[in-house]
Amino acid sequence: INGRISPPTCSMAMVNGQPQQHCGQLTYNVDTRHLFSSPVKGVTTEVVVAGSDSKRRIVLNRYD
Repeated sequence: INGRISPPTCSMAMVNGQPQQHCGQLTYNVDTRHLFSSPVKGVTTEVVVAGSDSKRRIVLNRYD
């Protein structure tokens, strides 16, 4: 598999108990009530429940 990641590459951080997504110079608050979002063209964010614990979530970023 050949490929490369091009900007904006996104990362996540918890700020005051709220997840924030950083894509390039932009910052977005992640609404965990929605399963999918696309804050930046080419990036899809998915929030997944972690196991049987409904309080824990995993945030996945996919790049196309």
